[in-house]
Amino acid sequence: MLRLVFISVFIAISTADFVPIGFKNCNSLSTLNGVEIDGCTVKELEGGKKQCLIKQGTTPKIRVNFAPNEDIATMKTKVKAKIGSGSYVDFPMETDDACKSSLKCPLKKGTAYSYNWGIEMMHQYPLNENIQVNWILSRDGEAKDICFIFLVKLEA
Repeated sequence: MLRLVFISVFIAISTADFVPIGFKNCNSLSTLNGVEIDGCTVKELEGGKKQCLIKQGTTPKIRVNFAPNEDIATMKTKVKAKIGSGSYVDFPMETDDACKSSLKCPLKKGTAYSYNWGIEMMHQYPLNENIQVNWILSRDGEAKDICFIFLVKLEA
C-alpha cells in the first residue's frame, strides 16, 4: 500500500506544471540550482522581487534542485513563515526527514538532486497577505545545506 502511495505521489510530481520562482539564497552550503512550484502564478513586485500567487485549498508542490558540496548522510527540513509584518511561525510538516520524501540518502557530493514536497494551503491560512517563507534543508538539523527565502500570497 505504501508503495502505491509513493508511486502516486511520484506520478503527480513528475506530471506537475512547475514554474521557476524568485527566491533569495540564504548562504546555502550546497549549490542551489533552482526552486520551482506548480500551481503558482509568478507576480513581479516593485524592486525586482517576485511573488508566488497560490490558490487557497490547493496542494502545490515545490521542487528544489541542488548539488551537495560534500557527502550528506541524513537531511532534515524546516519551514518557517512570516505573515505580513508578524513574527515567524513554524510551518507544519508531516515529517522533517527529507530522506523520506523524494531524496534517497545518503547524498553524494556533486550529484544533482531534486527535493520535492507538496504543501496543503488550508482554508484557515490568511488570504491576500504577504507571506515570507524560509525553507531550510540541513544535515542533522544543524548546517544550512540548502536555505532559501521566497514570497507567497494566497488567493481565493
